[in-house]
Amino acid sequence: MTEIRPITEVEYIDQYCRRLDPVYGSINNISISVESIEINLPRRNIKEIFSENVLADNIPSRITHVADIVGKRFGCERIFNTKSHREIYSVLLGHLTNLHDGKYEGKQGVCCSTLVGAKGIGKTACFKHFTILAKFVRPVILLYVSFNNILSDGSRLCTNSLARIIVEELARQGIYVTEDKNITTCERIIEALICENRKLLVLVDELDQLYKLDGNIFPAARSTIHDLVYFGNQPSGKLSVLVCGSTALMENLITTNSTDQIRDEYPLLKSGAINLNSTKYRTKRVYSTLPTDLKAIESIIGYPEKKFEENVALYRLVAYITGCSARNVERLLNDVDDSTIIGSTSPENSQSGANTQTNNNIALLRKEILKSLVAKNNNLMRQIFGTSTFTTAEIVKNLVLINWESQFIPLTFPEVEQIWFKLERKKKVQSSQRGDLCYYILYLTDRCWFTINGIRDSRPEFIYPFSFSSLGAEVMTSCDTDNLLKLIVESVQKFDVRVGETVSSPQFLGCVTPIVITTLVAAAVVALLVDMFGALSKD
Repeated sequence: MTEIRPITEVEYIDQYCRRLDPVYGSINNISISVESIEINLPRRNIKEIFSENVLADNIPSRITHVADIVGKRFGCERIFNTKSHREIYSVLLGHLTNLHDGKYEGKQGVCCSTLVGAKGIGKTACFKHFTILAKFVRPVILLYVSFNNILSDGSRLCTNSLARIIVEELARQGIYVTEDKNITTCERIIEALICENRKLLVLVDELDQLYKLDGNIFPAARSTIHDLVYFGNQPSGKLSVLVCGSTALMENLITTNSTDQIRDEYPLLKSGAINLNSTKYRTKRVYSTLPTDLKAIESIIGYPEKKFEENVALYRLVAYITGCSARNVERLLNDVDDSTIIGSTSPENSQSGANTQTNNNIALLRKEILKSLVAKNNNLMRQIFGTSTFTTAEIVKNLVLINWESQFIPLTFPEVEQIWFKLERKKKVQSSQRGDLCYYILYLTDRCWFTINGIRDSRPEFIYPFSFSSLGAEVMTSCDTDNLLKLIVESVQKFDVRVGETVSSPQFLGCVTPIVITTLVAAAVVALLVDMFGALSKD
């Protein structure tokens, strides 16, 4: 087997030039510095496991701060500059820098963390992008492992523990873990890293999916949990792990602090999962994009030359449907001509929304929370939706002109508790189930009905609807709801927005080319809506 070692600056430039022109000749025939190399990210990396060659130790860092990543374009990929993305990359940079600088050496239980954040904010994209970008930060090996498709045909993760995967990937990097039955695989990994004087950061994505396996049927799943426990407690300073998942119940999973409902949903908790220890896998909670975060919409769409205020009409319409989720915004704008896109961004029309009906308590609580959100924002709701007097075209105009994103008020957890107490008094729920209230809210959050902002006293602090459209559906008929969403989508179509289109492809790190977007100010949108829907509004 040919040994794969860290490549030097000259070799990296050589490989880069050959990709541009396979017949360019020899590296000796050109003059180029590493600073001028274009850093490319693939459009979408589909691998569930991959690692990157590191550059030689003496190559200077190209990326030193979060600002060197967010808002920048690397090849065909542009990194969003939302608050969520900034916090995720801050965590990633912090882990990598601490590992490289030796801050984990000789210290037990400090080298691993759990990243917690809402669905759709970009955790997976950030993890994959950072795995590739890391070589320009520090000479540390990055390994990305995703359990998202663990049951797919041919998945290595289904039959191999995490330690075994690490052994195989290190071999690809020219680091060979020797066989020794007298010590564990995890111990041999650390010994190999010490021997080669290399450091490894493992990014474990979608760990919650692993907990959906039965450990009695898939013993590798149990072994992976035990591997994570070992890595979280070793003081070598050579290996660090950052895990994340897409469920609001992530902290319950890693601590095995679960109810019967959680254990039924995640069978590994009943078949071999042990406590990862929340102090050793300390939670790093990143901002969950709120349904009122128009700045996130601005970042995802791009950087038009016009000011934020001039584009706020578009941002409000997109936010109303998508809840400002990066995934939903991209989906809406890239598939805006597809009439079925409405259902895929709305929990009212999705299968995951229907799944909440399987538990009467959850379905009832969901309905009462939405009603309470409408009541708490009664004045705002009347301004936008009227009292059965506004046409759908008028509602669209109101959504454009009213700054509902700053006027909206979420519920607090004590207010949700009062909703539950009221249901108890009406004999609709049992007081013995009061302890499940937090679980119900997290369950509904996982199904994209609500967004949680903040944790206080181990409970959600503020509860928002996932998107403002959920509240619109509460005060309108289903027919009017569908018509309103269609008008909004048609309005967005008139903006001629396509995420990711550029004038030209920048060549060097730090170059940012504005997205080409034709936008309309709010007044122009109103005029457009009057022209488009005037006849309809009279019907």
